[in-house]
Amino acid sequence: MSDQGLTPPGPPVEPEPPWRTDPPAGRPPHGGPPPDPYGPAYDNPYNQPMAGLGAARRPADRGLGWTGFGLAMTICLPCLPLVGLVIAIITLARGKFEPRWLAVLAVVIGLTFSAVQALLAPDMIEAFREGVEEGIEAGMENPDGDDDTVLSTKLRTGDCFNDAVLKGLDEEETADAGEVEVVPCDQPHDFEVYATIVVEGQRFPGNKVIEQRIQECVPAFRKFVGVSYQDSRYEIYQYLPNRRSWKYADDRTISCVIAHPKLKKLTRSLRNVRR
Repeated sequence: MSDQGLTPPGPPVEPEPPWRTDPPAGRPPHGGPPPDPYGPAYDNPYNQPMAGLGAARRPADRGLGWTGFGLAMTICLPCLPLVGLVIAIITLARGKFEPRWLAVLAVVIGLTFSAVQALLAPDMIEAFREGVEEGIEAGMENPDGDDDTVLSTKLRTGDCFNDAVLKGLDEEETADAGEVEVVPCDQPHDFEVYATIVVEGQRFPGNKVIEQRIQECVPAFRKFVGVSYQDSRYEIYQYLPNRRSWKYADDRTISCVIAHPKLKKLTRSLRNVRR
């Protein structure tokens, strides 16, 4: 037999161990994580950080910044420049408002106007208080626009008048300042002022002092009527100042008032009536 054309056999090939197999297609060797079947999160072939991505999504605080600027400019209303100043400082601290120079300007204006308002505050408060007092006093002097209607604080000795509130009080009760109708003493009326007691001082002295001064109405009764209060048929009423009338109406008087015991209408003055 000829050996021409035959290849001698090579060395024997060792078989692969039964526990070692090739990884399935698409899975890296040694148990690594499988590739994302949906591809990368974004197409960035150069694997570079995407600069400006966070800045593009960050809000600009436009509304907050312009609100602070507008409030800082409002000098005509108390405290608003101060609120605008605080908002402008917040926008500067956050660094999200553009243009930045506008926020700085709001800080400067808010600080300036707040200082101006602080300096003018005492004068503004005083002017407001005076306006309120003048309005209240004007309304008290003539509440209904009727020439015959006045505040009881304006009553003087010898005035005859009608007052539904005072007429409805029980015995030994007193009345605060209120609206009354002044009439001539020869016309039907309910009450007559027979004395006025002035209470001195700038500040309201308190109810205890006022109650002590009320006792002065008793000796004044004898001087006006001609007989003592114990011997008279008529009754005593009073108008007293309180904190409100003292402050806003400059009320400093206690009005001593005389009336019929059954509050019947009177048609004359009770001066020197002697009964």
